[in-house]
Amino acid sequence: MDSRILRMEGTATFYTFAYLRQAAWNAFDTAKTVSEGANYHRISAVLLSALTMEAHLNHVGEAVIPNWLNIEPTLRWRDKFAHVAQQLKLTIDKSRRPVQTIIELFRFRDRLVHGKTHSEDLQYKHVEGRPSREENLDPGWLRKYWSDDAVQRVLDDVEQVLEMFHNTAGLEKHTLNLIVDGEFAEQEP
Repeated sequence: MDSRILRMEGTATFYTFAYLRQAAWNAFDTAKTVSEGANYHRISAVLLSALTMEAHLNHVGEAVIPNWLNIEPTLRWRDKFAHVAQQLKLTIDKSRRPVQTIIELFRFRDRLVHGKTHSEDLQYKHVEGRPSREENLDPGWLRKYWSDDAVQRVLDDVEQVLEMFHNTAGLEKHTLNLIVDGEFAEQEP
């Protein structure tokens, strides 16, 4: 049987936040299955979670705030968060999870994204005759996310905030998990 090649045309919508969200979970799943380099995957999952959060704020902002595309470029993540929450009439408690985790998450993101070389005085214990462990030299703010529990907390809290904003905005529930969507029709060759 010969297969015809069809020319399809239409419009596709790419949901950046959903792609980043999936990438964060994938990085975390990978961290749990590898031993060497697992911490790099954990850190990637946390960083991708911050990117997910900001991309989702942009998604919801565009859906519910007139002129969002004009004001968004001038806003920092905190301002976006507050602006969207205010528009949705959400009460935000910065002192508790999940919002507390989001604030910590962006502090972490900023340290990486706006990274600066720095020096600090350290002490650690070394067992003679054993190889030196370089992770003893990594800063505490980085080591904070080297445990599966810490990364799971970030992922869970980001999920909770995404769902809260998404549902309150009245967006279709299925689009929270949708990476790409579109409508296409066959065109004549």
